[in-house]
Amino acid sequence: MKKLFSCCPALEDLIIDGNVEKIPGDADSVFSLNVSAPKLKILQISLMGSWMRNVSITVNAPQLETLDLMENFFATYSLKNAKTLSKAKVDVQVYRRYHADPGIDYAHRTHRLFSGIINVKSLSLAAPILTNPCLDFQGPLPKFYHLNHLEVRLKTCSSWKSLTKLFEISPNLESLVFENNIKCHADHDKNDQWCQPETVPICLFSSLKTVQHDKNDQWCQPETVPMCLFSSLTVCVRDSDGSQMRWKP
Repeated sequence: MKKLFSCCPALEDLIIDGNVEKIPGDADSVFSLNVSAPKLKILQISLMGSWMRNVSITVNAPQLETLDLMENFFATYSLKNAKTLSKAKVDVQVYRRYHADPGIDYAHRTHRLFSGIINVKSLSLAAPILTNPCLDFQGPLPKFYHLNHLEVRLKTCSSWKSLTKLFEISPNLESLVFENNIKCHADHDKNDQWCQPETVPICLFSSLKTVQHDKNDQWCQPETVPMCLFSSLTVCVRDSDGSQMRWKP
């Protein structure tokens, strides 16, 4: 792989797509991917595997502008020199009650990933594991001071606590899109349900201007939106058929 990148010094757009599988008989298989490209601007990584614990992905691309990650095991990410990164899409299909591996520190991996993409202005996040109330973050999550557009597609039926946490680390957020999904991979329990935060996140009364709620299931009605947070905003609810409804809470 190193030889490939060294032969393409002017590479600007890269797609890595494939399956990652364990070596038969080796439960601790390690897979490392290193992307080093000085001119790279767009990077898309799509990897699928089964029960892969030891996957590490390192990206050194000082001119990277757009990052698109899609996988189903939550690798350990290390993004270096990503100061120009302005747009990121993170789609990590790990559901806490079905696919989560108890041997993986998802909180640590989340912290590392967020640390590498803190300069983005636009972030699309589909990571059901982040709704796990048992995630134990050893320190505060990095703050996205440049983030003004956030799409939260956690694909669970009740993910309000995670939404609050994302508000707290996005002080300058202006536009929010969030979605509840018809494929509910989380049981309905008290740990998932909405509870009023002790303090209102600063973005809700200083910068947030628009909220769009994409409701893709028949039981997710407008009244499920936490109105106590969005009382000063115009909220747009979009049905799965594309129709929209706007109202002032």
